[in-house]
Amino acid sequence: MKRNRVLPLVLMLSVAWNNPAWTEEGHQGHSMHEHHATPKMNLEQFLAKPSLSAAVEAKKPVDLTIEITGNTGQQVEHFDIVHEKVMHLIVASSDLHFFDHIHPEYQGKGKFTVQTVLPAGGSYSYFCDYKPSGQPGQVSMFTLDAPGTALPAPVKATTRSQVLGDTLVTLHTNPAGIKANEETILGFTLQRAADQSPLTDLQPYLGEMGHLVIIRETKPLAVNDYIHTHALQTDKKSTIQFMAVFPKAGWYKLFGQFNRGGEIVTVPFWVRID
Repeated sequence: MKRNRVLPLVLMLSVAWNNPAWTEEGHQGHSMHEHHATPKMNLEQFLAKPSLSAAVEAKKPVDLTIEITGNTGQQVEHFDIVHEKVMHLIVASSDLHFFDHIHPEYQGKGKFTVQTVLPAGGSYSYFCDYKPSGQPGQVSMFTLDAPGTALPAPVKATTRSQVLGDTLVTLHTNPAGIKANEETILGFTLQRAADQSPLTDLQPYLGEMGHLVIIRETKPLAVNDYIHTHALQTDKKSTIQFMAVFPKAGWYKLFGQFNRGGEIVTVPFWVRID
């Protein structure tokens, strides 16, 4: 990545320091990590501090640096690799129309770098999913605003089947009626769209047969309403299952990600939780 001059945060048009979501950066739980904290573990609060190489503009790439610090401002030096990456960065527009899953590179001394591109004007939330060594998995969040016209508001299509290219994806839930604070199995059946035959080219993605990001529709988006989980181990090769607990009632958007012969298929579904 080309190293550009990093602008001071005070010049950034879009970092929402006063956004209520920023106050919830340090978060344990709802991430993709398994948490096995012991009473002797020194649990900390962690923050993600962003800086940019230039002002944010829609459709233009910009270099983003994320610094992870502890609650006293000290840099975090050591991180565990989880699902083949040190950090998973989930980007979502405020209306959940846009979604991206990217992986910043660790540069040492708590700093990660990645190039980000926002498709249109509007507000975007960045969920940093990582695990400092010796600590539970963390999710830290910040927002960036891009000037200009936002994408059209998404339609809440409640259909449980959709076609993406040559892939037919059907969502199954157990129980059928999903309730908040109860364990739910979410199954994605993947078939060839042409003849609904089972797929034979599914491969692991980041060490698992699938990844699932779930975000509750709320304004502003909140770190406590973010869930990142990975596939359960089952014998069903064409149906990939996940377990999730939805923290509150309301609308959620699911983003399932699967690897078909080296191509990542990202499939979105809206679900209503009672």
